Amino acid sequence: MSTELELEVSPDEVSPDVSTPEEATSAEFVAPKTFEEFLERYPKLVRSFVYRNPRIPQPMKDDLVQELLLKLVKSRAIERFDPAKTGGTDKRLFFNFVYMVMRREMANQVNKHQTDAFGNLIRNEEEGSEDIKKQLKRAEMSNTTTPDISAIEEFRAFVSKHRPYLLDTLDMILDGHYCYEIADAYGLHIGSVTSRKSVLRNLYRDMLQGKQPRPIRGGRPPRLAQKKTRK
Repeated sequence: MSTELELEVSPDEVSPDVSTPEEATSAEFVAPKTFEEFLERYPKLVRSFVYRNPRIPQPMKDDLVQELLLKLVKSRAIERFDPAKTGGTDKRLFFNFVYMVMRREMANQVNKHQTDAFGNLIRNEEEGSEDIKKQLKRAEMSNTTTPDISAIEEFRAFVSKHRPYLLDTLDMILDGHYCYEIADAYGLHIGSVTSRKSVLRNLYRDMLQGKQPRPIRGGRPPRLAQKKTRK
């Protein structure tokens, strides 16, 4: 999974309730004046916008729906829609404007979700260990509290070069999955997942210190586990 997500969703893919019978043509369309009116007329639009995007991590979809609704309220996007600036009250122009606001917020939230998940990994917050914090301090990296997307991409490239068998685990962590979910997906013991997370933290430390990772014991990487498919 790349962190550079394509978050484009066309209006026709989002929700059937955009084209309601009483608004069969663009000429008859009247844009909602308030968020409340928008939500009353199109109650499923935001949820459909999120859930029909296959690139959004499943664990964050419900929260993302709420974040987009909150963004529409706080930004007053519905109230700010100005037909004079967009060329009229055409239905497609209105929804393109709404989708633009949601796409931008969606990208921000996905990036935040991934950087938070990555920050938790390298700080070892889930396990509550102080080891990685001490390692970061020794490496003069104590200010690296929330890595940005470019840092995550750099780390993925580092993992791909030195421990490619860990990429799937890293991607599931970035998607917000817990240890037991990763273990279930790949048929692993939960202890194996914890060990993989520990290796990832050490790899991140090595990358920031400019070190080459230790050679794999025995010269061979662990056998790749295949993700289980659910019927």
